[in-house]
Amino acid sequence: VEVVEGAADLLDELAVFAAAPPVRLGAMNEPGKRLLRPVRKLWRKLQERPLLPEAADEDLHHMRIEVKRFRYGMEAVAPLVGKKARRTARRAAEVQQLLGEHQDAVVERRWLLAVARHLEAPTSTVFVELAGAELTRRRDLRRSLPETWQRLQRAATWL
Repeated sequence: VEVVEGAADLLDELAVFAAAPPVRLGAMNEPGKRLLRPVRKLWRKLQERPLLPEAADEDLHHMRIEVKRFRYGMEAVAPLVGKKARRTARRAAEVQQLLGEHQDAVVERRWLLAVARHLEAPTSTVFVELAGAELTRRRDLRRSLPETWQRLQRAATWL
């Protein structure tokens, strides 16, 4: 009963907030500027990360996690900041997607090679060839990362 009553109170408060939000949406007002501080900090941290060809697979995996946090931060402030934040969030989503596919290729290759060690030919050969295809996919994704990253950088110049 307490949970249901608490939820009802929360819904009432949200309805009041939605009817008369305490901020102007779509304008770069003081609340929007304050909310951008942690997002800007995430962006500065991301820009310090090494890009290709120096980045190790594990570094790119951690970068994906940081890009995801940055993206969610941009999406959260977009109603207060406007179109620039939405565009930056979209570009961050593209980088996040690419880095996620890269991580998938890395993990799949490791798994295929691990399984191949326990199989006999010709089945093991098939797994090794599939692992080679994942290595190629990983390479191709790495090649497309700089361009995708540059699009995010251009979108985030206003930060």
